[in-house]
Amino acid sequence: MKETLSLGIPPLGSKDLPPAPRLRSLLGPSFILLGLGLGSGEVVLWPYMASQYGLGIVWGMLLGITMQFFINMEVARYALINGESIFVGFARLLRWLPIWFIISTFLGFGWPGIGLYGASLLSSATEPVLGLQQNTIGIILFIAIGIILSLGKVLYKTVEQLQKYLIGISVPIIVGLTCYLATNVDLLALLKGLSGHGIINGEPYLFLPPGIALGTFLGAMAYAGAGGNLNLTQSCYVRDKGLSPDAMNKLNLPVEEFTTPDPVTANEDTSIEELSQMMKEHGVRHLPIVRGARVVGIVSDRDLRVASGLSLREKILVQVTLLLISI
Repeated sequence: MKETLSLGIPPLGSKDLPPAPRLRSLLGPSFILLGLGLGSGEVVLWPYMASQYGLGIVWGMLLGITMQFFINMEVARYALINGESIFVGFARLLRWLPIWFIISTFLGFGWPGIGLYGASLLSSATEPVLGLQQNTIGIILFIAIGIILSLGKVLYKTVEQLQKYLIGISVPIIVGLTCYLATNVDLLALLKGLSGHGIINGEPYLFLPPGIALGTFLGAMAYAGAGGNLNLTQSCYVRDKGLSPDAMNKLNLPVEEFTTPDPVTANEDTSIEELSQMMKEHGVRHLPIVRGARVVGIVSDRDLRVASGLSLREKILVQVTLLLISI
């Protein structure tokens, strides 16, 4: 028996890496991370700070994004190599860390402050036409998000598709507005800001302008991109995308690894009621139909549900049709 940790997590082993998948299959987690990156740091903190202190502070944004690039790369590498999220990896180090992640995630996202910012923007833009207050719009948005996520069959696929649409719409709009509104003076200020040179109220400054709150600047720096626990959730999407060695190797296994050696079978004379009872007794949803040693068909639980709703005349027609096909 494998030795397990105190939390019931089996120890990590060593395995060969599978062949690299196609580029198209790698795009899903990247779309999600890009969508998560368009959050409070981009739409609230940095626009606010740039409007107050100019573009001389964008070096902090560049530094934050660069650090997050390496963090996200290592988070994804962990999930790719070990086939588990990095949250499980942290649990291997300290048992209480999952509790911290739960609390910190709830505190950061349980209070719908970011959603209220978006609702405020929509309220200002649509109030002359719709007359809806920001609180009403915020409630509508959160209900809509809940419905969309609840109706999706697979949560990861739902989020991935939603993010693709949002990114496909929002990123071109942002780029277009930037190209339309920015001037050569703004571009020059941006280039100078990357090296920490800025001007506020006609006075030049280097790196940090006078009067800026250090806590606000560090917070904006940390959230330049998908900050906080969002970086760590990247490993969940990599795992759910099936990009780990375990998932890739399963695709290369022969089908005999997944077949049942001695399946329960029925013959052509077995009634619908008997087939249904056999499925319940053996906990299966499909039964091969045999004639002697040869398989002539297969019946699923869906077939039985359909057949149960047929009239006697329809059942006879089905039986006659199946008999003619088998002959």
